Amino acid sequence: QRMSDTRPMVLKLSTKQSRELTNIQTIISLKEALQVAVNLEMTVMFEYLFACFSVLNSSDEVSKEDKGQELAPYFSELRREYKSQFMIICIQEMQHMSMAIDMLISIGG
Repeated sequence: QRMSDTRPMVLKLSTKQSRELTNIQTIISLKEALQVAVNLEMTVMFEYLFACFSVLNSSDEVSKEDKGQELAPYFSELRREYKSQFMIICIQEMQHMSMAIDMLISIGG
């Protein structure tokens, strides 16, 4: 796939393509590798964002009788921790994507 192709490149890289992306010797191959990096970071970021927003809020939780009242505070804290960790990873992926985009722009991509 080439950069002008709008379909995601990250999910179906062959072994040959992977080798090509690690053997960067021209500006064109560098642009292609950076575009793959941008797509990869965006894909990973969306996965973690989806996970973050899939964690139930306390208003969504099943009644405390169904979960056991003694475990409710534990689950609440666990939810907060998961959401926090997912969001931290999301922000890191956004930063990685931003760096790849900056490099791509700096070489005229």
